[in-house]
Amino acid sequence: MRLLYEIALFLLALVYLPKVLYQKKRYGKRGLLERFKIPKLTSTNKPLIWMHACSVGETNAATALLPYLKNYDLIISSTTETGHQTAKKRFPDAQHIFLPFDFRWMQRKLFAQVKPILLLLTESDYWLNFIHEANCPVAIISGILSERSFNRHKRFPAFAQKLFAPVS
Repeated sequence: MRLLYEIALFLLALVYLPKVLYQKKRYGKRGLLERFKIPKLTSTNKPLIWMHACSVGETNAATALLPYLKNYDLIISSTTETGHQTAKKRFPDAQHIFLPFDFRWMQRKLFAQVKPILLLLTESDYWLNFIHEANCPVAIISGILSERSFNRHKRFPAFAQKLFAPVS
């Protein structure tokens, strides 16, 4: 099943790459292009929490947690340019990255750099390899599962079970 997932991701990446390159050249957008790279992350002596907030709304909602996260280093990952910019404003002391595509090898390299003690996922942006390669407790905050997503997960129950199995 995971092999099929990787193949589907690869095909999706092939479809998106021309669009990404066009947007980069024409508009200077970098969000999707950054998702083809593995960002450099740094680790310190403080415990690290990783929060994935896909876009602006999720990032804004996550700011309610700021008072509880003062004793931790933070990594904030986004998948949109606007979410990335909002995260930089709302969480100025955190490391900010675009979440790379969910290929297992990319996620392994990402988590080889840092060892979070907790992975926080906001709303509805869930990625199989990202969740499984984190090797730490995973929590969903402000979790939303649209009817469309719910029906998709119902059609592929084995995938949904594997996706959400690590969630605490």
